[in-house]
Amino acid sequence: MARGINQLSARTVANLTDEGAHADGGGLYYVITKTGSRSWQFWHVVAGKRSKQGLGGYPDVSLADARAKAAALRGRLAAGEDIRPSATKSSAPTFGDIAEEVLARKVFKSPIHRRQWERALRELAGDLTPLPVNTVTRRHVMDVLSPHWQRVPETAQKLRGCIEKVLARATALDHRTGNNPAAWKDGLKELLEPQDSAKRGHFASMRYHDVPAFMTKLVGRSGGAALALAVTILTASRQGEVSGMDWREVDLDRALWTVPKERMKAKREHLVPLSAQAVAMLRALAHRDGLVFPSRDGSRLSQMSISMAARRAVAPKGVRPENYASGFTVHGFRSSFRVWCSETGKNRELAELCLAHQIGNAVEQAYNRTTVIEQRRVIMQEWADYVLRDVPTAARIT
Repeated sequence: MARGINQLSARTVANLTDEGAHADGGGLYYVITKTGSRSWQFWHVVAGKRSKQGLGGYPDVSLADARAKAAALRGRLAAGEDIRPSATKSSAPTFGDIAEEVLARKVFKSPIHRRQWERALRELAGDLTPLPVNTVTRRHVMDVLSPHWQRVPETAQKLRGCIEKVLARATALDHRTGNNPAAWKDGLKELLEPQDSAKRGHFASMRYHDVPAFMTKLVGRSGGAALALAVTILTASRQGEVSGMDWREVDLDRALWTVPKERMKAKREHLVPLSAQAVAMLRALAHRDGLVFPSRDGSRLSQMSISMAARRAVAPKGVRPENYASGFTVHGFRSSFRVWCSETGKNRELAELCLAHQIGNAVEQAYNRTTVIEQRRVIMQEWADYVLRDVPTAARIT
């Protein structure tokens, strides 16, 4: 029996990409969906019927945590307890059922927006998935939010909103009555501790003074994710813009990257002047077709892969990157760049245009977009020189 459990390793879990349910043994499964979301499930049989119980999403719930949860459930089963959340014999659909309806009906702004909602409802809110929707209480919602509330405030706020939407639909369909347990006003606002004001409302960022030391650790690491992260920092771009970069958008001879409007938050084409270092990194790549940063299976590199590259660069020896709280986000490097611009006297309008922020009216925006490329190029080159100042000229990310 002992050989039938603990079949996976932390390394295997971190590197698995194949869609499907991967058995760890003893009823514990690591599930990867078609969209790439990852979560833990406990499968068991009660009264001849198979039941699946969500244990939370990965990497928020580690392999060790999932095994502990599964062991506890096996103990309850051995004691003759019916562990199914639906053991109350409720005829209401589960939270997961309504969540899938919300995902099917919602109009998403972009594939990234869709993945954010799918991760929130299928992974982060995984503990709610098997609950009959009319049994979800404020305590259930707080238990889901609490692990993220102070650590990643932005994610926690979005998660709360997603849960509130699911429960609101359940009420509209007469599957539940009363107040929405995920409502903020006159509800969770009175119960959850105030979030750190330094983190709330924006992504945690690294002090720009620390970016050169970080880049020194990053440069020289192997893998496309590390290179994608370096280019993300050098161009002060969003992860989604870089992960979707296609060679057809890049003109290395002109040192220019044209990001199509479909991948831009503001839905406007954005021209990015590339620093000499960014061009050198891209020229070092062997391929010149399709995605610049493909994953191992040729698909678009996930934002999680880029985030994990950042954690690997700073995680202490012996600490798994997925379990390390770095205190900053990849998106936060845009803030690092913006503060550097302010403190080094860069023109405010030019700094905002480098970040693809809209300045002035429509006429001014069109004019600025096409006429200040070279002025922005000077800023991006100075930024690259600054963050790579401690990196030997010969160093490369390959």
